[in-house]
Amino acid sequence: MAIKYMDPVGGNNANDGSSFALRFKSFEGGATTARVAAGDTVRIIASPDPNSIGTGTWTDNSGTITLGAAVTQTIDNCDSAWTASANVTCSTSTDRKQGTASATAAVASGFTTGKIAYKATGTLDLSGYEQVSLWFKTSTSLAPGVLELRLCSDTTGDTAVNTVPLPVTSAQWAGTGWFVVLKDFAAALGASIQSVALYAVSDPGIVTITLDNIIACKANGAANCLTHLSLIGKNTVGEPEWYPLLSIDGTTVVLGADRNTSVSSPARPYRGTTEAVTTYARQPLVDIDSTGYDGNWVSAGGSIASPVTYSGGWNRTDMSTQTGETWISGSHHYDNDMGTPIYTSGLNDAVFRTIGVAHAPLYGAYVSGDRLDFGFLGMAGCNLPFSLDGSSTNCVIDGGSVVHNVAHFGESATIAGYGNQLIARRVEGSNIVGVQINADSLAVVTADIDKIDNSGTYGVQSTGNLILRDTVFQNNTSGSIVPNPVSGDPLTVVNGTFPSEPTVTSTRNFQIRLHDYNGTAGDHRVIGNGWKLVTDTTVRHTASGVAWKITISSTSGGRAMQHIPLAKVAVSAGTQVTMKAWVRRTNTALAIGIKVLGGQIAGVDADVSAEITAAADTWEERTITFTPSAAGVVELLGYATATATGHSGYWDDLTITQA
Repeated sequence: MAIKYMDPVGGNNANDGSSFALRFKSFEGGATTARVAAGDTVRIIASPDPNSIGTGTWTDNSGTITLGAAVTQTIDNCDSAWTASANVTCSTSTDRKQGTASATAAVASGFTTGKIAYKATGTLDLSGYEQVSLWFKTSTSLAPGVLELRLCSDTTGDTAVNTVPLPVTSAQWAGTGWFVVLKDFAAALGASIQSVALYAVSDPGIVTITLDNIIACKANGAANCLTHLSLIGKNTVGEPEWYPLLSIDGTTVVLGADRNTSVSSPARPYRGTTEAVTTYARQPLVDIDSTGYDGNWVSAGGSIASPVTYSGGWNRTDMSTQTGETWISGSHHYDNDMGTPIYTSGLNDAVFRTIGVAHAPLYGAYVSGDRLDFGFLGMAGCNLPFSLDGSSTNCVIDGGSVVHNVAHFGESATIAGYGNQLIARRVEGSNIVGVQINADSLAVVTADIDKIDNSGTYGVQSTGNLILRDTVFQNNTSGSIVPNPVSGDPLTVVNGTFPSEPTVTSTRNFQIRLHDYNGTAGDHRVIGNGWKLVTDTTVRHTASGVAWKITISSTSGGRAMQHIPLAKVAVSAGTQVTMKAWVRRTNTALAIGIKVLGGQIAGVDADVSAEITAAADTWEERTITFTPSAAGVVELLGYATATATGHSGYWDDLTITQA
């Protein structure tokens, strides 16, 4: 049971990880079964501690944070076209990350190498900055080293002072995917920059290159360092979330990090307290000089008795104490089809702690295996934050604060296996669905999610028997919950809080079961498409307890008839069973009664039912009797059917005897 050491930036995969000096670099190249055994602990170096960037004004339901003072210098926001060289056409595009436009350069076949285009910036003293950060995309795949961005001392982009290599762009992301480029010069930038220019070192072929939001940033590790790869937050106990960044222009910082869409896509706002407070930036671990995929394959697991532990947050000087947090950025996984910082396949018996993931092109974490226990700090700015393969069993996934990812927390086959549990402190700002959980219809999955605060359409999309506990739904525009249209499995929310009562639009027999709705003990509701069942304390047969009230709101598509389970009873062979219930209705257009379906037990071959005959707003006791010829369990149903909508019926005071 040894300790191994991992450093995603400063490590070397030629090392065996046996000491801090011999720390390896990546999950794939270093954490192999040859180096890590059952019972081992892999210590992962912490990210730099959060640094203050001064006062920031945070506004509820706004994606813009306003800083008290700028900590970056804008080089060019690319809102106007650059000056093109021969065989190049420069223009602007509304596909952008900041402002009103991005700058494009369409390179034709006659161009070979050299200056593609330039833009005069006015005189900029960048000597107080050491890094350059920008958004970049190409229409076709290019190899690393083909393109460069140069900061120049003349006005026409001919005399380079600082050169930023532009990275590989993979075929998977070409044409759709934006990349963050971050170059750390570890020394002062030029003191008299007058233009920025785009160069081709080798012939790029026919390609359109798009640039946006080019900025100069403080030194890595400086107190006021902020780049496109930073995460920002309030860094408080009450609001511990770390948010990704879409753009930075002086004092204006916009949240979000979707590499696949434009800033014109739906916003992902901040949800929380409106206030001006000290604001912090956190720098995730990212190998910014990487030209491709550095490895994310976690290949070492343990045994049931001796799992392998992957532990983040170890101090940055010698990794002897666990004093911080480890955030891993997937932003530079350019040429990997998966684009996932943490990927397990068939891995069993492993524990992950004090690790957060950000900026993943595809998944923040993709998990396949048994008895895996993930305790994430959070997931921020990923395409899909997390997915659990359907073959996985007995896994516990705590996503932490899942904020401003492109898509939902989970995806197809997410929690399909048995014994899995999904946990999150908060799910905020996804695009359409906040949480998607697909479970096997025979499995019961419990998800503990404190808050689903989605700026898109729905809070939850689910299949399978899913139970959510103590979840607060906020700001979801379509009734908070939508079922998968191919599923009739129920969704249960225990002690949930909603901005409005959720609705069901599925044409299938989907139900939302709400226990202690909005935190009110005893307020239980079952909601279907065209009907609702609630506990009622005002209309009762006796002066205590509750009655069950059903309201039919649609009579189309067979929804006028509803069967509601009222009781399950163990019965004896040859003994008469008597079942009684008091029933009531608000209008004679609604029929209501009790029923035992035939065929569920020997001796009861046909349905046995009793329906109300009394006038509206009158209680009437209805009785059914039957004698089973075999012992077993029989279900008593309440049924209601309507010829018009808006009418309600009630069941109360059930009695069941056998004699």
